[in-house]
Amino acid sequence: MPGHRRERGRPTDALPHVRRHGHVVKRSAKAGGFFSVSSICPKCHGAGQIVGTPCPACAGAGAAEKPVTIKLRVPPGTSDGDTLRLRGQGEPGTHGGPPGDLYVAVHVLPHEHFTRSNNDVIHEAEVDFVTAALGGEIEVPTLTGHATLKIPAGTQSGQILRLRGQGIKPPRGKQGDMLVKVLITVPKKLTKRQEELLRGFAETK
Repeated sequence: MPGHRRERGRPTDALPHVRRHGHVVKRSAKAGGFFSVSSICPKCHGAGQIVGTPCPACAGAGAAEKPVTIKLRVPPGTSDGDTLRLRGQGEPGTHGGPPGDLYVAVHVLPHEHFTRSNNDVIHEAEVDFVTAALGGEIEVPTLTGHATLKIPAGTQSGQILRLRGQGIKPPRGKQGDMLVKVLITVPKKLTKRQEELLRGFAETK
């Protein structure tokens, strides 16, 4: 996963005219006594130190962007819109602090054969009208290979058949199923013998 990382710069020089926390104290005399006003130093912006000789890469900011490639492990069952956290891969910490974390938003690309509904996987399978009427078996793709699906006699177009345990396996909880939506196909051309048989079937109705 390409990206940019900000690397920490060199040590900075302390400012002698500011306090430990980067504040400047101004004293003034007014009627009734002396007053002290504390404000953030405009040079160090409260850091208490500045870069004496800034490098050209970061211009004194103390960190510069550098292209990096990070390997990201996507857990099983990750959904579109999930956010994954990589500890210590974020921006460098200020004043010697630890680096932050990197949050990666996941966008799942559409699949050629499958759609997802929670932990169930949906697949549309074409079945010829003879197999749908008399029953039989077809082979369907799964997330791990292929499986044999039994087609009951009298299956209707649009009917949903279930393959249990062939869906998404989440990090926690029960694994989903594969839901196969049957799409009955009709041949565009029939032989003379096929037409005779179908006409004979129609007469029996």
